[in-house]
Amino acid sequence: MGASSVFDDASGSSPEEAYRKLSEDTREEHGSDFYNGQINDLNLVGEFHGNSEEFETFIDMKCNKGDVYYMTRNKAVPNTNKIKTVVHRKPAKGTRKWITEYAVTCRSRHLGAFEKQDEAIEYARRNAEETKEPCIVNIRKRLVSHSPNVAIIEYKRSSKECYGSYLFGALAPD
Repeated sequence: MGASSVFDDASGSSPEEAYRKLSEDTREEHGSDFYNGQINDLNLVGEFHGNSEEFETFIDMKCNKGDVYYMTRNKAVPNTNKIKTVVHRKPAKGTRKWITEYAVTCRSRHLGAFEKQDEAIEYARRNAEETKEPCIVNIRKRLVSHSPNVAIIEYKRSSKECYGSYLFGALAPD
């Protein structure tokens, strides 16, 4: 089997994140075969220091098959804010109304919820008899008169924060 030089640009908060995103995109487009001639499913080895021409020569002449190196084009600037999130509260006006319900689960799958414990147990017994799998009946409270969301927490970007830009090169088996 042969190998061919492959070069791809990607950006991210770190070279590892950028390579992970690049690998996922390439895997989705070309599949996960190790011998597909693409940069996905290879080993990220390290950083190359030099210019683009030296990087291409290094990949062509000195890189081992299946190894990926990267060259930093623009360094990432991290978020230096002390607090990196914003909280948007959603207060509920009036009285909250809760109901008790009995939830039936089988192998971590939610099968249904019932107002009466006897109904939930009967349903779980029928399901256990049909599937020969154990079922669990749990009691829980469910909010019915308001939205269950009480807050939304969002990431707050720094004004100087930016992703880094990286050139990845590899000798990909094909």
